[in-house]
Amino acid sequence: MITLQPNRQEEAESQINGTGNDDMEFGADLVFRPPARFLVDVYLEDEDLIEESTTHSNDNNTNYHPESVGGNFDLNWLRDACDVIVKGSSSQLPRDELAMAICRVLDSEKPGDEIAGDLLDLVGDSAFETVQDLITHRKELVDVVHHGIFVLKSDQKVPGSQSRMPSYGTRVTVQTESELQSDKLRRKEGKKKQRRGTDQGNDNELSSMSFSSLIQASTVKKHHKGYEEVTVPPTQTAPMKPGEKLIEIKELDDFAQAAFQGYKSLNRIQSRIFQTTYSTNENILVCAPTGAGKTNIAMISVLHEIGQHFKDGYLHKDEFKIVYVAPMKALAAEVTRTFSHRLAPLNMIVKELTGDMQLAKNELEETQMIVTTPEKWDVITRKSSDMSLSVLVKLLIIDEVHLLNDDRGPVIEALVARTLRQVESTQSMIRIVGLSATLPNYMEVAQFLRVNPDVGLFFFDSSYRPVPLAQQYIGISEPNFLARIELQNEICYNKVVDSLNNGYQAMVFVHSRKDTGKTSEKLVELAQINEDLELFKNVDCYSQNSLLDF
Repeated sequence: MITLQPNRQEEAESQINGTGNDDMEFGADLVFRPPARFLVDVYLEDEDLIEESTTHSNDNNTNYHPESVGGNFDLNWLRDACDVIVKGSSSQLPRDELAMAICRVLDSEKPGDEIAGDLLDLVGDSAFETVQDLITHRKELVDVVHHGIFVLKSDQKVPGSQSRMPSYGTRVTVQTESELQSDKLRRKEGKKKQRRGTDQGNDNELSSMSFSSLIQASTVKKHHKGYEEVTVPPTQTAPMKPGEKLIEIKELDDFAQAAFQGYKSLNRIQSRIFQTTYSTNENILVCAPTGAGKTNIAMISVLHEIGQHFKDGYLHKDEFKIVYVAPMKALAAEVTRTFSHRLAPLNMIVKELTGDMQLAKNELEETQMIVTTPEKWDVITRKSSDMSLSVLVKLLIIDEVHLLNDDRGPVIEALVARTLRQVESTQSMIRIVGLSATLPNYMEVAQFLRVNPDVGLFFFDSSYRPVPLAQQYIGISEPNFLARIELQNEICYNKVVDSLNNGYQAMVFVHSRKDTGKTSEKLVELAQINEDLELFKNVDCYSQNSLLDF
C-alpha cells in the first residue's frame, strides 16, 4: 500500500520553525489507495519484517507455532466460498479440488497481483469479492494450511520416533539502528532463498493431500477469559463412487421388508455391505463410526439367517438360535426392545439373558434370538449342561468388538475362541458378525474373527457418517473451585441454548447423580435470568443415569 506523506525531516523542520500542518499544501497528507478490485497485500516476508521492527529481535520467528491458528477466515470459510462458486457455475472444478488449488496459489511465492490473476482464472470473473477476501486474508489462510500440513505430517511419523516440535526458546539481543536494518535485510534474503527451496516441497505436499484431511487437521483454538476452546471441524461426507447406489427396501424379500417398515432405503454403509451380509455366510467385521447404522447391519444378518430356515413358506424356529452379545446390560435391554418390535411380524421371539434377566429352560427353547452380555454368555458356554443350547447357535453377533482392548477383552476373546473350536470339532456352521467403531488394527481383529479380508472386512472412516460430526473441546483454566464450577455451568448453558435455538436436541452428561440435579437447577436458574424458559419447557432429568435430556 503506497502512502503520500511529507518527508519526516521536512516535518521535523516545520515543527522547529514554528510552522505546522496549517501551512501544508492541500492534499499532501492524503493517502493513495489502489482500486477496489484487489487489495494487494504486502509480501509474506515483508509482513514478517514489519512485525520484527523492534529493538529486540527473536531468532526463532521462522518456526511455525501451531497454536497461532484462528480467526473467521479459515478452511471452513474457504470451503463454503468454493461451494458457492461451484454452484454458481463459475468454476469447472469440484469444490474440494478448487479449494486445494486456491491453497496452492495462496501459498506460492508470486507477488500479490499475479496471485490475484491466478485466483481469477480459478474462480471466474464473477467472484471479485471472494478474490479480494482471499488476498486480504492470505496470511490467515496460509497459516491454517501450514498448520494442517504440520498436523498431518506429525500423524504420519513412525510410532516411537522422536517428534520434532517447534523450538520456543528465544535469544534477546540489543542492536543499533543500522545493525538492525542490515540484519533485517539479511534475514529477508535468507527467507526468500529458503522459500525458493521449499516452495516446490510444499506444492508436492499439498498435491498429495485431500482437502477433507487438511480441513480436519486445521483445528481452531480460541482463548477466552478463564477457558480455552478447541474446535475440530467435521469431516466432509465422501462423494458417491461410480456405480454406488442405495439399496431400496422393496428389493428385499417379502419377509425381510417386514423388519424395515417405515424405511425407504438402506444408507450408504448398509448398502455397501448388503450383498455380503444378506447373500453369503461369510464372517463379517464392520468398522464404522458411532451412529452409522450398525444395528441395521446386524438386522440384515439376522434376516439372512431367518431366510435360510424358511421352507415351503414356513419358518422352522426350532432349527436355529441367534445370539447378540451387547457390551452392557442397559444396551442389551435396548437391543431386545428394538429387535422384538421389528421382528414381531415374523413371529420371532427375542429375549434378554443377563445377570438381571434369567430365563427358564422352556423359555430358552421357545426363544429364537438371545440378547446377552459377554460375561453371561461366557458362563453359559462353559457349562456342559448347556451345550444343547450352544449347538443350535447359527449366528453370533458381537457388538462393540473393539472392547477387545478393554478390561473385558479376555472374555470376548474366550467367547470367540470357544465358538471357533466348536465349529472345528462339530463341523457345524456358526457365522460370526463383528460390529466395531473405527479402530487402527482392523486387519488383526479380522484375522482373529476368521474374516476373509477380501470379502467380509469393511472399514468406514468418519467421512461416511450420515451426519457430519463437529467437535468442540473446552478446557477451563480458572483456578478457583467455585468460580470454575460457575463458569462450567455458564458455558454448558450457552452451548445448550445455541443447540436449541438451531433446532437441535442436547444431552448433558455429568459426573454423578448428585451433580445431575445441581446442573439442572443451575440451567433453569440461568434460563430464568436470561428469559429463555420457553426453550426449556421439555426438560427431562434422568438422575439414575446421570443424564440431562433436553
